[in-house]
Amino acid sequence: MTEYVERSKWNPYGVIESYWGEGLSPELIRRIANAPESHLEAFKASFHGLGVGLIPPLPAGHLRPVVSVHMADFVGQRQGDDLWAANVAAANAALVTLLYAHEIVLDPPTEIVASPDKHLRYAALRWLMEAKPLFDRGIIHFAPVTSLKTHPSGRTSQYRELVDHLVQERHPEIEGWLRYALQRSGVTEQEVFEASRYHLIDELVVDALSFTRYSKSWPGRIHRLLRSKAEEAIAAAAIGYSQGQPRNSREVRLGRLLEVGLPGFAPSARALVTIRQNDEAFAEWRHFLSGALNSITISDPTSPEQLRIAREVMYGEMEPIQQRVRKATAKSPALQALKSGSFG
Repeated sequence: MTEYVERSKWNPYGVIESYWGEGLSPELIRRIANAPESHLEAFKASFHGLGVGLIPPLPAGHLRPVVSVHMADFVGQRQGDDLWAANVAAANAALVTLLYAHEIVLDPPTEIVASPDKHLRYAALRWLMEAKPLFDRGIIHFAPVTSLKTHPSGRTSQYRELVDHLVQERHPEIEGWLRYALQRSGVTEQEVFEASRYHLIDELVVDALSFTRYSKSWPGRIHRLLRSKAEEAIAAAAIGYSQGQPRNSREVRLGRLLEVGLPGFAPSARALVTIRQNDEAFAEWRHFLSGALNSITISDPTSPEQLRIAREVMYGEMEPIQQRVRKATAKSPALQALKSGSFG
């Protein structure tokens, strides 16, 4: 079967300008937020047919993970939560990822900007507007990564064998994560847990093996991102069922960052734009963050106590650059962003 073919670079800003007749601005955001449903349907249709997306060659030494909607983005959601809540969680995870990764590939928020929910539509457009400098600099690349990951052609016989094996095996890392995720979502009944296991493991396997799909579309241009210990366990098990690949140290650090978060950091595209406009400041920041991530070990990321200790250690390891930020605040807007955006 022929794999997906790169056709064009996904540029949601260009589509918005082509449809609405002007570039994204606070004024246009208000217009789109208040647009009638018929306009929104036509607007959403204007994004169709753009293909998988052109991802440029990977610069030497750059880390470029793909951030799709994962099971991790559904943790804590309860019945009745907005349909696009997981997409919003993935967008926030992408911002945290950019505290360490040089570049990212993520879903364009095309469905959300045409959402029937006016407030969600407004928030997605604001996110896009604030992130535009990152897109212009080639730090953010858009592609329909979640739909590529979940395409039915990925459900091979090896994939099904792996799911069945994991359902029977009851791997402690996977079972612990599933129970934690369901409890966070308000599910405590054992019968519901058992009934949900196959579906949840199936979805986790899709997440953990997504790199195989992406690497066929963009060979040598992206890196793998595993966002939970459960996904790590699945990736390890997959070596016997598919083309598993070992993780490098940068991918391990990135996974830890997403597990722990950064103490005091609230995801903000605006703060990240300022940070990333100064390559020297970002390089220094990344050096200290790498050291902080190397200094923590988390055996159970569902344990609030382990996460508390890890965050305390990380904050202590980041103290030297925090002090430097305070001294250089008046001289560097980029370092000011590190202070206000990351350490409050």
